[in-house]
Amino acid sequence: MTQGPGFFISPEGDRIPIASSHIRTVADDPDRFGVTTHDIESTYRKHGEKPGLEGRARDEILRKVMSTGWIRIRRYTNRYWSVQTGTVTGKTKNLITRWARDMLAGTHGYKEPDPHMRVKITSLDNGSTYDTSIESLAQCLIHPVDSSKPMPRG
Repeated sequence: MTQGPGFFISPEGDRIPIASSHIRTVADDPDRFGVTTHDIESTYRKHGEKPGLEGRARDEILRKVMSTGWIRIRRYTNRYWSVQTGTVTGKTKNLITRWARDMLAGTHGYKEPDPHMRVKITSLDNGSTYDTSIESLAQCLIHPVDSSKPMPRG
């Protein structure tokens, strides 16, 4: 799947555009994300993976970061936006809604040209998913999807 722009949103609402990958962004400034270089290296060792590899260690590290309130966002070209968060709270919804409005208006060098582009939001704490359009999200409309059924493709 071709990747487009990506972002982190901090617990305080700061937006960080992703230059290459989310894990590289964390590894380049671990203190900002509440982890240490030692945490990152030991997690990769534990999984027997090379640092920077997009595998199990990366997933574990990013889950740890998101569990402290960070939101991970990536656009998969001509498919959908993926939004992952530790938990969906009122604050999280507000941050994601503000991000959607900014994407439609244009910010950080990117403007979402398709108001109907899908957004899949995943809450990592309980696995719940929300499937909506970026336009609906910008209007504060987040609809839960039955997580027992696979999300529709396409």
